[in-house]
Amino acid sequence: MKDFLNPERTFHFANDSKNKALQTLLDNAFNKLCVEPKKTEFPNHFWSAERYGLHLSKRFQSLDQELKNKILRRLTELNLSLSYFIEKSGHNYGAKMILLSDNQDEKSLYALFAADEAIHQREFMNHMWFIPEKKTHWHPMLDMLGEAIMEGERNTLIYVVQVLLEGFGMSFYSGLAESCEFHPMKNVYHRILLDEARHHGSGVTMAQHYPVNQMEKDQIFEYTKSFIISLQSANWITETLEQNSGELSIDEKNAFLENIKYEQTLAARRVKLKDMLLKVDNWGLVAMLEKDKVL
Repeated sequence: MKDFLNPERTFHFANDSKNKALQTLLDNAFNKLCVEPKKTEFPNHFWSAERYGLHLSKRFQSLDQELKNKILRRLTELNLSLSYFIEKSGHNYGAKMILLSDNQDEKSLYALFAADEAIHQREFMNHMWFIPEKKTHWHPMLDMLGEAIMEGERNTLIYVVQVLLEGFGMSFYSGLAESCEFHPMKNVYHRILLDEARHHGSGVTMAQHYPVNQMEKDQIFEYTKSFIISLQSANWITETLEQNSGELSIDEKNAFLENIKYEQTLAARRVKLKDMLLKVDNWGLVAMLEKDKVL
């Protein structure tokens, strides 16, 4: 099974089958299921400087409008790319969980899960003017996700993907929906949030139902730790600013992060992640993460 679930196939499997008849069939089906049709014209960016706190940055405000627009367009691409890769990975997650299910109820749940992810991925593809690539549009948390889908036990995946990742996805998508200035994309995020709530809720229900053995506890701890560290260490905003306006000194970088209230954002994120894990933690997971200074 691992050969079919390796990260390369999970995230970078070709979208195009080269089969025109199949593509027409899928296009017709997705046209009925998606809330927004495919777009060919887009604004420069979907989210303004306020989304990232950039309106508070002296460095950003000193740039000319062309550079500001370039930075905001790049950040829009990164938001869409992370969304796209998460939904694409859901195909393999759903397939694996169907095979690992104990009963028909669970098989049906994960068949619906996979169908939702296929629709979500198409929704994002309908609003992208670019093709996400690993070299240019990657987020480090996706490395952990790919490894977990390939190596994780069933109960491990319920915790890591449905409780933690889907819970993060709800918070991430909710923020993007609220601040999105492109109305069709705003509609898409609102629609997807309804499905993500069901995915997360079913994960909480199943995590509370199934006991976990020691091997699964070890996996859950390691993947959760890796997920939180990668999520907290990634800094698209600073990287994108430097790519377009020049490298910042250590003092300039610290001042920039203070301006945009970055540490407050990270602290709020840790609180949300902890709250999600506490829903299913009856064996000391949160205490272990706090001991390792991850939460």
